[in-house]
Amino acid sequence: MKILFFFFAIYFLFAQNDIAQSREKQDSIVVSSRNIDTGYKFEIWNIDSVQSVYLIYAKRNDSIIKIVSKKEIFNDCKTILKGQFYDLKVESLLKHTSSKRHIGGVKYNDIIVKLEGGEVIWDLFICEDFKGLCYTPSTLATCKKKKKKKA
Repeated sequence: MKILFFFFAIYFLFAQNDIAQSREKQDSIVVSSRNIDTGYKFEIWNIDSVQSVYLIYAKRNDSIIKIVSKKEIFNDCKTILKGQFYDLKVESLLKHTSSKRHIGGVKYNDIIVKLEGGEVIWDLFICEDFKGLCYTPSTLATCKKKKKKKA
């Protein structure tokens, strides 16, 4: 009986370890698809629009993301151009969603923007560096970093 209990305990410990490892792996996959939010060079692949929203497709490595930006017109700005590379800080609009596979679209600026899939990551992103079709790199993050270094 003790031997049977011993084997059961060992099996239980290994099973728990495998479950924890698979959860970590699954979480890292989810995190990598949602948190592309540190500044990286993205190539602008396409720019489209739907009513009051610009749809900006950006590629980094082998991932294409769909970024939404409210249609606004600014004078004297650096316009986003297809084929150009930009350091972007992007954030998922679905980052707090546990299962996004059942979601077909996301409401942004009173417009339902469809998720695509295929080559495009099944998610929708916003970018603090875009105002309409203007590229306005944020200096707030660098200011915060400098303050942390001084402290």
